Amino acid sequence: MRKQKIEGERLLKDTKEKVAKLTADCAMLSKQMKEKQDELDGYIKESNEMTRKLNAASQLINGLAGEQKRWGEEMEKIKEDKVKLVGDCLTGSAFLSYCGPFNSVLR
Repeated sequence: MRKQKIEGERLLKDTKEKVAKLTADCAMLSKQMKEKQDELDGYIKESNEMTRKLNAASQLINGLAGEQKRWGEEMEKIKEDKVKLVGDCLTGSAFLSYCGPFNSVLR
């Protein structure tokens, strides 16, 4: 009976050591899980922010697509005006010299 008591105490001691080790491991794993969960939450927040920015950029690009057509038409008009600029300047200077400070003798 004494031998069984000693054997039981040894088994109890071994079991308590295992429980303590498992408790320490569980605490360490819980800490790691919390760190990883916080990291995951950060990634999810960053992902949501990037998605929001991507949607805003897409809306901006789609909104400017209509402007591209208008800008193209405006460029064509500017090219035409560039060709006519010399004649317009000549007409304007002729009008100013005719209506300007010079009398009919100096014209």
